[in-house]
Amino acid sequence: MADTNIEEMNAVVGGWRLGDDDHGGIGIALEFDLANGLSQDFGMYDLRWWGGYIVERLLAVLGVEDIKEATGRVVRVRRENRAIVAIGHPVRDVWFEPRSREDHAAAIAAHRKIVGESTPA
Repeated sequence: MADTNIEEMNAVVGGWRLGDDDHGGIGIALEFDLANGLSQDFGMYDLRWWGGYIVERLLAVLGVEDIKEATGRVVRVRRENRAIVAIGHPVRDVWFEPRSREDHAAAIAAHRKIVGESTPA
């Protein structure tokens, strides 16, 4: 198994977009200008599934009340093998990592609430 290259760095939100998530849904993504001079996207998570949860988490990490305020904000990004896997507030210990158990479970609960399914105990 290959070694995992994990790095954290500062980044600036260069922009955001809503659009086709390549699976027939509408997704949201942020574009980051990284400290190394490159740009990289994070997201394009299907809003049908993640719904308001992903927007709520992005706003919390960015420290804004409206996504239009995101551009120009400084954040921390965590990359594994050159892919952004999490974003964090630059000062507070607030992170959003969609693949984490905590974030994934909260998204499932939010989705079930929207579609009227009960959440297993």
